[in-house]
Amino acid sequence: MTGPRNALTHPQYRRGRRLLPLAAAILLGQLGCSTDQPTEPTSPTTTLAATARHPLPKSAGRRAGSTIRPNQAIAPRVSLSLGTAFSGTGPSVLVLADSDFVSTNALANSLANAGFVVSLRPAPENTWDGTNPSLSGFDAVVHLNGATYDAPLPSSAQTALTSFVQNGGGFVTARWNGYESQPEMPELMLQDMDLNPDGSEQNCGACQITYEALAAAAGHPVLAGIPASFTFMADGHDAGPQVVFASNPSTVLMRVPSGRPAVLARELGQGRVVSFSFAPNYYFDGLGEIRDPTTLQDPTVQQLYINAVGWVAGSESGTAEPQSITFGPLPNRVFGDADFSVSASASSGLPVSLSSAGTCTVLGTTVSITGAGTCTLTASQAGNDDYAPAEDVVQSFTIAQATPLLSWTPGSITAGVPLGAQQLNATATGVGGVTLAGSFAYTPAAGTILGTGPTTLSVVFTPASPNYHAVGTSVSMTVQSGITFKGFFSPIRNLPAVNVVTAGTSVPVKFTVGGKRWIQILASNSPSSEPAVCPTGTPEHTVRPGVSGSSGLRSMGYSYAYVWKTNPGWAGTCRRFILTLADGSRHEAMFRFKAASRVSTAARILGH
Repeated sequence: MTGPRNALTHPQYRRGRRLLPLAAAILLGQLGCSTDQPTEPTSPTTTLAATARHPLPKSAGRRAGSTIRPNQAIAPRVSLSLGTAFSGTGPSVLVLADSDFVSTNALANSLANAGFVVSLRPAPENTWDGTNPSLSGFDAVVHLNGATYDAPLPSSAQTALTSFVQNGGGFVTARWNGYESQPEMPELMLQDMDLNPDGSEQNCGACQITYEALAAAAGHPVLAGIPASFTFMADGHDAGPQVVFASNPSTVLMRVPSGRPAVLARELGQGRVVSFSFAPNYYFDGLGEIRDPTTLQDPTVQQLYINAVGWVAGSESGTAEPQSITFGPLPNRVFGDADFSVSASASSGLPVSLSSAGTCTVLGTTVSITGAGTCTLTASQAGNDDYAPAEDVVQSFTIAQATPLLSWTPGSITAGVPLGAQQLNATATGVGGVTLAGSFAYTPAAGTILGTGPTTLSVVFTPASPNYHAVGTSVSMTVQSGITFKGFFSPIRNLPAVNVVTAGTSVPVKFTVGGKRWIQILASNSPSSEPAVCPTGTPEHTVRPGVSGSSGLRSMGYSYAYVWKTNPGWAGTCRRFILTLADGSRHEAMFRFKAASRVSTAARILGH
């Protein structure tokens, strides 16, 4: 428990308390009257508890401070005198009443019918000081605190209750004990308050609440004859967080659908405590209208009280047998693996419950992976009258990242065109075929201009989701030529022919292209030549010299002529002439060089 609550803890409920005793007197009728006959509701016009704060947020509608209309129906009341007893033969139970609504009598009668000796101390419960009556001779105390939500027990009463339980007595409590400031009995408060109407605690007034039993609590006496799940009208409700104790922790037996605790049990010293998340006898609905409390008239809720009183009243510390849980190590998994079952058992034979933390969930014995990381499963067994709670067993395993599936079919591209989205279009999918977000790093990068022919593209995908690791792949494609090369023409011939020329002469290399006229037809550093082995058995064609001058390219529409100045030193060798166009396409012709003939200068001039 935290420290005492006050107006500053919850400033939205900051109101004075001076009118609370008057309000309680007006609403709850005469205190300590001696008759047991029902009394009719009065028709006061006095303002009710205008300055009292409420444990529930109050919205539109008539507030607690509104004036009661004449003849407005208030819950029928039964006047009770101190020590009113309901006969029975079992343990003796003191009910500390917060109101004299008929619901209070309904609970007292149900306990008496179950065989308990019930003494009903009339409202308000906050006037009990631990001595009027004393707890001597009682086996259990049921504390009703829904109507008197802002009036804590006196310190002497809190101390008496704590001592009573430590020495073997039983205590059954409900909301709003976790709301009031009761610092002398923190060991008896198993559940704190959140006060959030929109939160998982379901803080509300006059609301339908569902209780669900935990599998590990099966067989606990408090749940005997209680359905695994049931719904009832709660006069008030707040399934606040379970209070954490350094020793002798409480056990959650039932919960609301959000997972918050609804029924808790604890062994303390030689005694026992049971706590409920509902607030019986709270008389306001969600709009602040006064209503007739009904929770204690619900048969299933009455059975919960009967079971709880029976368990706390019959407690004897140290009689339960020890038990242990067998829950073996679990193998590691990969994100995307299918759901799987785990097995845990208790030496007592009682059912074991499993809870999860990390990147997984568990329902019953079925585990579902929710992400990469670590999954921790805790096996628990709460025990019962015969067996003490087992020590939890925890098993953890790692969940590795999954591998994305990359799909990549680049679109066609022509040499000279920059790489773009049509080619760099890889996609990544994950578990179940879901498309994954992330970044794609391509090599070569977008904007790169490729040459004609086969090429390889690579990509590395880095997922945005931590459930997947990075992955890469490569694809091959062929870059199409962007220039239609029609071939070499006279005076040279195309492969496989070998063109024979005189070393040192200039050769006119002529070729044509189709499609369009290219301003920049040649790639940089083109053309070029390289030594080659002279082929044998191939036809030869002698190229007669007919041009002179320096090397260079001349354009003639779709035809081009490149003057190739050869080297006299190439005589007696073969070379491969390489013409590389601007689209990266490569075209070759073969040449054999012969030495120049020895003729006189006069003969050359005369043409002889």
